[in-house]
Amino acid sequence: ADEDAPSEPPLQSPPGREEALVAFDPAKESNWKAGDDVPFKHVTQCLDRIEATSKRLEIVDELTNCLRCVLATSPNDLLPIVYVLTSSVGPKHEASELGVGDSMLVKALAEATGREVSKVKEEYTKAGDLGAVAAQTRSRQSTIMGSVSGTLKDGTVATRDPRPLSVQQVFAAMRMVATTSGKDSVVLRRDRIKALLVQARDSEAKFIIRIFQGKLRIGLAEQSVIAALAAAVTLSPPRVLRIKGITCPPAEEAKEKITMATKALQQAMAQVPDYETVLGALLAFPAAEVPLLCSIRPGIPVKPMLASPSKGVTEVLEKFANETFTCEYKYDGERGQVHLLKEGEVKIYSRNMEDNTDKYPDLQKVLPLAIDQDIETCILDCEIVAYDREQGRILPFQVLSTRARKNVEMSDVKVQVCLFVFDLLYLNGTATVDKPLSERRALLKRHVKEVDERVRHVTSVDTADPEEMQAFLLQAVEDYCEGLMVKRLEGPASYYIPDKRSREWWKLKKDYMEGMSDTFDLVILGAWHGRGKRTGGYGAFLAACYNKQLGTFESTCRLGSGFSEEQLSTLTTELKKIALPSMPSSFTVPNDVNGPEVWFEPRAVWEVAAADLSLSPAHMAARGVVQEDKGIALRFPRFLKVREDKGVEDATGSEQIADMFRAQSNQQDSPKK
Repeated sequence: ADEDAPSEPPLQSPPGREEALVAFDPAKESNWKAGDDVPFKHVTQCLDRIEATSKRLEIVDELTNCLRCVLATSPNDLLPIVYVLTSSVGPKHEASELGVGDSMLVKALAEATGREVSKVKEEYTKAGDLGAVAAQTRSRQSTIMGSVSGTLKDGTVATRDPRPLSVQQVFAAMRMVATTSGKDSVVLRRDRIKALLVQARDSEAKFIIRIFQGKLRIGLAEQSVIAALAAAVTLSPPRVLRIKGITCPPAEEAKEKITMATKALQQAMAQVPDYETVLGALLAFPAAEVPLLCSIRPGIPVKPMLASPSKGVTEVLEKFANETFTCEYKYDGERGQVHLLKEGEVKIYSRNMEDNTDKYPDLQKVLPLAIDQDIETCILDCEIVAYDREQGRILPFQVLSTRARKNVEMSDVKVQVCLFVFDLLYLNGTATVDKPLSERRALLKRHVKEVDERVRHVTSVDTADPEEMQAFLLQAVEDYCEGLMVKRLEGPASYYIPDKRSREWWKLKKDYMEGMSDTFDLVILGAWHGRGKRTGGYGAFLAACYNKQLGTFESTCRLGSGFSEEQLSTLTTELKKIALPSMPSSFTVPNDVNGPEVWFEPRAVWEVAAADLSLSPAHMAARGVVQEDKGIALRFPRFLKVREDKGVEDATGSEQIADMFRAQSNQQDSPKK
């Protein structure tokens, strides 16, 4: 339905790839008994091989065969392995984060190896990778491997368990660390990590540290994990499927079947981003059936559909020639997904699937008044904006970002909000995503009513008239909105596709009237110290897009304008909290002696505007995609705002940068009228 949407460039299989995958015998390559816990070493040896390559197909193939061994011998360990690979202990909406800082890991490593904390810190500063420090320390302490190795809280000596670590042990420790709180929790959590490090062999300590840091640093993106899972179940079907006659396909059919399974698994994870649910279906049913079994359901957030940037009214009209479409206000707020559960409970999720229910007690109170009483369950796609009720107008996103984020009481609410609903994804037991937008909108207006200035339908107009569209864009800007969303109304092309950046939804921002086609959500990698008026803080920043396939961050500009002095001071304070001693290996940046003076953990996402895009011999965004040996850079970038509602995975992707550059080039090359 969305054939001209931007897609990832297809990866060409090297000769003999499928033959090698089919020939691999997981039963022979597994060095543990069927039914036993999978040794953690099986995973870390795979990660070592992945760390040695930067080729995505090799990364996927290594992990595929690793997972096939698990499927052949100990399929119950598949879920823990996936969680270990993604440094998580549950789905995002359950707030299952490890929450381990470097200081805890440094102390755990020091105590596990009998070294001074100061020495471990010193080596970490030099290496820039605490996992590498752990590996080096372990290799130097081979004499400890069978003897005493660490002291626990009560002063007792921890001796090394002679048994090898299992994946189940590591995952159990991850869950304990993520869920333990209260008195002595810091010590208890540290001791659990320490116990793993004491028992670790070879490179296991390196990856234990990195797992608890939340970054494996080997270029293993989550999309590669999903691709490997799909390939693994295709080439080594679970026992339930083998009983039904489903076997490993011949080499000539393997590529097509793996591709189909990958698409099915990606769709399932977009609809139900919960590995436990999806893997449960994947182990019992053919991959093609998994999206049907893992359909949208209240209580589990859906990965949202996203819009593509447009150059202006003329381009949108060309895209929708002879088609019915609607224009909606694009509000300057944060995406919200409202779930009404059967018991009448209301849940509110962010665009990156975090549970924000406690952040909005005022919306919890008003939403039951807006949704019809005969509606038992539904999912609404919305935008939450700060709202001045006295003046009856929308306030900037920066005002919304000042609201407290957790455990908010009604008495704590200082910034009022309005929820603008624009789509209906689920209604009374049935997903509505496969209905045209016109039908979804009609159902939405029928079953959700406006409640004063707290719940509203988006302001919209259905028009194909250029002048009316331009006037509506100007009106949106006057009403304190970012611009317009233009969406196809009819036919299969208007269906809602979770986790899709669609060419059936277009963004028309007010910035378009000033030149650039879109703004960019960039990850801040590093900074330079300020000079002159900016002395004492950071003066400029290295910003990057996100390569979703490789899990890396590719530089695209040096950013030094658009800040007020107050903003710079605040940003400097926040960024200092995540400063690193050296550059992480996941950063792809210019090899420049004048590079950043400070590096940061990749956490901060900022919205940035630019005059246009240009090819760059220095910057690394989409390098080699448009032109060999050149990346793409933002020209005259300027800071707009911090995007606290976006995680780094939601940042502008390198493939988006390439698509936007091509669109810009096409427009510049077209004849002027």
